[in-house]
Amino acid sequence: MTKRTLLSGVLGALALQLVQVGTALEAQQRVRTAMSSSAPLLEIPANLEVADVTLVEALEALETSARVSLAYSPGLLPGGRHVSCDCGVTTLGEALDLLLQGTGLRFTTVREQVLIEPIQVHLQDPGPNPRFASLVEMGPTLPTSSPRASAVAGVVSGITSSAPASKDQ
Repeated sequence: MTKRTLLSGVLGALALQLVQVGTALEAQQRVRTAMSSSAPLLEIPANLEVADVTLVEALEALETSARVSLAYSPGLLPGGRHVSCDCGVTTLGEALDLLLQGTGLRFTTVREQVLIEPIQVHLQDPGPNPRFASLVEMGPTLPTSSPRASAVAGVVSGITSSAPASKDQ
């Protein structure tokens, strides 16, 4: 066997190993990409099974079992509330729906974590304050015939005064 044949065989074996390593790395990358982009965060398995634990304990267990970061303020969670969740085959979103039911809290995703926050109550605009509406309807209380009253009424339109106008001005 010549040196050239030996070297050619070694190089061939190395090339084959490099191809195998490259293929394995590509497969790992595809798995990571699939886990991070094609599977939305709330669709990952919850893998959670808890019974009669506090909500805080259940959320901590969910973080561990689903390998996800939950962002919340423990002070916003209802104290003393006990929950159970047989969520071994449910998604993270379904488990959170069950755990947060009736708490006044909701969850949303922010990048790679789940934010738990109070449900926002949107109040309708009540319109103008009725206490002030009557003042605007009354109009100016100064006699409108005087030049001074007309000037003041133009500047402070809609504001009334209960003080009598001074005669010496």
